[in-house]
Amino acid sequence: MDIAEEGFYARREPIPWTGWVASLALVLVMLFASHSFQFLFADQITEGLAERPTARSNPAYAALFLVQFSLFFVLLFFHMLRNGIRIPLIVAIGFCAYVGSSIFWSISPGTTLAPAVLFSYLVLAAYTTSAFLPPRLFVRHYFFVCAFILTASFILYFVWPEAAGSQRWIELGPFEFEFSGVMASKNYAGIVFASAAILALNGGHIGISNLWRFLVFVMAIVAVFLSNSATAMVIVVALGALSLLIKIFSHNWRALLFGCLVLIAVLIPALPFISVGDVLSIIGRDPTFTGRAALWDGAYSAFPNYPWMGHGYFAFFDAGKFSPAWEFWEDFRFFRADNFHNSSVDILVSLGIVGLVVMLGAIIKAANVVNNQSIDPGARLCLGLVLASFLIGSMMEFAIFHYNYIATFILFYALFAGMWRYGE
Repeated sequence: MDIAEEGFYARREPIPWTGWVASLALVLVMLFASHSFQFLFADQITEGLAERPTARSNPAYAALFLVQFSLFFVLLFFHMLRNGIRIPLIVAIGFCAYVGSSIFWSISPGTTLAPAVLFSYLVLAAYTTSAFLPPRLFVRHYFFVCAFILTASFILYFVWPEAAGSQRWIELGPFEFEFSGVMASKNYAGIVFASAAILALNGGHIGISNLWRFLVFVMAIVAVFLSNSATAMVIVVALGALSLLIKIFSHNWRALLFGCLVLIAVLIPALPFISVGDVLSIIGRDPTFTGRAALWDGAYSAFPNYPWMGHGYFAFFDAGKFSPAWEFWEDFRFFRADNFHNSSVDILVSLGIVGLVVMLGAIIKAANVVNNQSIDPGARLCLGLVLASFLIGSMMEFAIFHYNYIATFILFYALFAGMWRYGE
């Protein structure tokens, strides 16, 4: 089946009221999970590698979260009334139950509880979105949300530059200022910027005009450059090359894209053991992955204490006086890391070997969305490339399976979309 098969490309169906509500909820959760505009609500923004701005205590921010939560609750309730409990919902509940149940073996149940609840919210929101919005609409919404984020980010940069980035925490590279735009972290923002660039390259397959694609691509590339995020640059180069290969070998694009997604999934846990320091030095980057190598060494020294089930979801970074993180933090005098900057390492410490297997299984299942022939080929291609962006980002950040980041939402949307038969 060719990517641009006309029967799919030309299909237009009316959107019911549930689709409009789901679209609104989707936009809100994307802004929430990309940590956009938190600076408007946060009590304090702390600079540094690990500290993140927080808006948890702000009533306006809490009200916005309640709005999106209510929309998803209504949609999920309506869907269950009309369709009952389907297999994808059972799978969603299973993931939520597994992560949530880690409070029973967590070394700090109180620390695990809130992240587990937020993780479950993103999983169920992704399930609900997949039930009401097919991938074509989903990816188009994602594209235009990225366009809005990019536009707002550059406006913020010229109006209030201090809120649009921060000074480098170490002297490295050509930039002293790192651009994050309206998002809270340049590392997480860079992944979103890069995914927008890749989607702009391929957006013609889902009917996005050339003008929009050009504008978003230019803004995204400039944003990636200003962010000075090496991970974002790798995403643009690697997936840009993959996009070209898919165009050349268009009749085998599904096998090519699925194979690349599986390869990236393997590289996420493998990267901490791959020595590429010399290569990084040649291209002018920090051979320790900007200090990540030391974080990974500390994680693997803690792993043997709870190898199979882990310390409990996010419990290792409990700030209590008996927390195992204090010994880990002793090696880092300038900041207190709140994650290990690699999704597989974070999950291995949080949920053990079992959790790592569950995470990798979820990635492979999500990658299989490219083979769901009830979805138009262009949408499968674009969704697969967006997923690939966040998977590559997961090599250097706690992205996939993070309790409050858009990568988790994208992963589970792809997973559930691969399970539906759209059009039935």
